[in-house]
Amino acid sequence: TELWGLDLSSNRLSGPLPATLANLAHLKELNLNSNQLGGQLPPELAALQELEYLHLSFNRFSGNIPPEFGLFPRLKALDLDGNLLWGNIPPALGNLASLEELNLGDNLLDGFIPPELGQLANLRLLRLYGNQFGGGVPAELGALARLQVLNLTGNQLQGPLPEALGDLAELLELHVCWNQLTGELPPALARCLLLENLDAGYNQFEGTLPAWLG
Repeated sequence: TELWGLDLSSNRLSGPLPATLANLAHLKELNLNSNQLGGQLPPELAALQELEYLHLSFNRFSGNIPPEFGLFPRLKALDLDGNLLWGNIPPALGNLASLEELNLGDNLLDGFIPPELGQLANLRLLRLYGNQFGGGVPAELGALARLQVLNLTGNQLQGPLPEALGDLAELLELHVCWNQLTGELPPALARCLLLENLDAGYNQFEGTLPAWLG
């Protein structure tokens, strides 16, 4: 088939995602958001070498994110938020050289945020909110030169925010509330001249109110 776009979002579709979708060799966009689809994500989808947009948010998918999802050469958006996915983020997702949006919020993911995500040079939006990630915020995220939105709200992240976040010259929104972060707000954030929204409530930050906020 020559099908390049498939949008069945906001319906009442249920059952598993058929691995035979991998036969749609020319598919560029697959949008199944807001259905009742479940089961595990089929790794066979990685055969869709022309896929640019994969929208599977707000369903009932469970299990691990397949490491094979790091093999899409042209993928620009990966939306998996609002499911029941668990386990770690596969470090292989750091190989998605074209990726601009990564939405993994509101799942049951745990472990550490893989530093390999700092390799996503074209990433503009990173949403990992509402999971169970522990450990620290990786300093490698400071290498995401085009990042505009970073949302890590509602996890179990610990330690200080890395100074490297001050290198995010295009950052507009930083959401890190409802974690267990400590120390002072890094002075390096003063270099984020485009920052419009800093949400760092419900942590354990200390020190004085930074002068750079003014």
